[in-house]
Amino acid sequence: MKKFRVLTAALVAVIILGVAGNVFLGHQLYDSRQENALLSDQMNVQTASMQAEIDSLNGELSALESSGGDKDSRIEELETQVETLEAQVETLESQLAAKSTVSTSSSTSSTTSSGSTSSASSDTQSVTVYITRTGEKYHRSGCQYLSQSKIAISLSDARARGYTPCSRCF
Repeated sequence: MKKFRVLTAALVAVIILGVAGNVFLGHQLYDSRQENALLSDQMNVQTASMQAEIDSLNGELSALESSGGDKDSRIEELETQVETLEAQVETLESQLAAKSTVSTSSSTSSTTSSGSTSSASSDTQSVTVYITRTGEKYHRSGCQYLSQSKIAISLSDARARGYTPCSRCF
């Protein structure tokens, strides 16, 4: 009977240890689940914060891109104005050269007069005008009618090809 009591005591001890172990493991599992839930909440908060920052940066990027487009169009507009002014300067220089040649030729002989004609002709070759693929007029650089196409050509070549001046820019 003593053996039976020892076996029973041992069996009771094993059962108690098993239950205690299960309780301990249950507490660890419960703690682990709480920790996972807490980490999950923290990750959700961080994800939401990062998403808000991404949205903010995307908004800034869009604003920068749109203002960059405005700058590009403004640069193009200013370049066109510069080209127009350069063409006007060339035209004025050629007119000045032609007037100076005409005034000199009127006081000299006819041979000098024929030399001034070739000088005026070379001036028209140095003046750049613009034609379009389909038009019949030549234009200055900034003319609004050059929006579709813009082909550079000398003034003398434009006249030789039968182009006439644009009523808007000449």
